[in-house]
Amino acid sequence: MDSNKRVFKNTFFLYILTFSNYFLGLLLYPYLSRVLSVENFGLVGFSMSFIMIFQMIIEYGFSISTTANISEVRESLGTVSRIVSSVMWTKAVLSVISVIIFLVIATALSMIRNNFLIVFLFLIDAIVKAFLPDFYFRGIEEMKTITIRAVIAKSLSILIAILFVKSDHELIFVPIAFIIGDLTALIITLVMMIKDGIRFSKPVKSEVFFLMKDGFLF
Repeated sequence: MDSNKRVFKNTFFLYILTFSNYFLGLLLYPYLSRVLSVENFGLVGFSMSFIMIFQMIIEYGFSISTTANISEVRESLGTVSRIVSSVMWTKAVLSVISVIIFLVIATALSMIRNNFLIVFLFLIDAIVKAFLPDFYFRGIEEMKTITIRAVIAKSLSILIAILFVKSDHELIFVPIAFIIGDLTALIITLVMMIKDGIRFSKPVKSEVFFLMKDGFLF
């Protein structure tokens, strides 16, 4: 594909992605504010903000540093597969660490302890979201895939929330809706990566340390 056409295509899908994030968000949160009590709507907002910390830990700096690494070697399928495998393995380790930290904090803060299931489900969603391999698709300059899966995930989450959340009694379906949407997006992207020829393998320790060192500043 001509470089100018590639830039135009990726820019076009980036605009769609940005618009969909705002538009679909405007559909969900006003609805939740109407059907949930002030306390539980506030709990949703608190949970999403608090859990964002753990999502950032798991995502590390890979969305920036690894994107550049893949872009440099994208013609070598074997090297790209090795990088992707190392990043995914590292995220798994960071996920375990995040869960342990969360459990420690939950024992100390009554706000989390008293609403443990809801907040923990939001943590599960954050872990799923952090595993989305956007760094791979950005590295190969394929924004179309990211946009498609993002729109599908958000649309599915909104649909489930609207269908099942009618009052405070169905509050648990809010994080469940996000989990289902993001898990669907993760499966879609992994299938697309496998179709591209990406093969997951046992990570190389030296490469894991290099990737973590490379992404630390980000």
